[in-house]
Amino acid sequence: MRYNKRARASNARNKFPVPAETTLRELIYLRMPIAVRPKERIGPNIPPIVYQELFRMRKSLFLLIKKLYMKKYFIILGSLQAITAIGAIPAGIGYLIDISGERMGVSPEMLANSPLNSFLLPGLFLLLVNGVANGAGAFLSFTRNRYAGHAGLILGIILTLWIIIQVAWITLSSFMQPLFLAIGLINIFLSWRILKSAVK
Repeated sequence: MRYNKRARASNARNKFPVPAETTLRELIYLRMPIAVRPKERIGPNIPPIVYQELFRMRKSLFLLIKKLYMKKYFIILGSLQAITAIGAIPAGIGYLIDISGERMGVSPEMLANSPLNSFLLPGLFLLLVNGVANGAGAFLSFTRNRYAGHAGLILGIILTLWIIIQVAWITLSSFMQPLFLAIGLINIFLSWRILKSAVK
């Protein structure tokens, strides 16, 4: 049996014309996205409904793979944010307890090239922004909240700028600086991918 009306309707919807003498089975094949088409067309003995079901199953499989792939982004982003928070909160508390920094193994002379004369503001920043805020960001990421991408992007940019400014003021003094710079850049990338996927 031929389906000339279906072929003509398909021609009106598609860039590429479908031959007038096209069976329903062939028409379904041509309407499938190239990425999910089987390498060989199903034989003539298989009903079109089976063809449609296979197409639906393949589409569901691709959606599942994409979902699992995005879940990995959330887990990695949340883990990096948790690591940042775990490292920043004790450091921030330490600088607030002793704003001279001597208790943390540093001295006020390190701030000679900066507009600061104590570690009070750096301590507050470490505790509230790099610490508490990243802890909240980790929670959003692990729960796959819709705002996780936005929070991760903002916190990643802040962490990156924090390290750049820190190096500019007190020079490169620890391996932790390039480490957290890399973490900030990775956070930005992961958050961008999460946001890009949400737009789709």
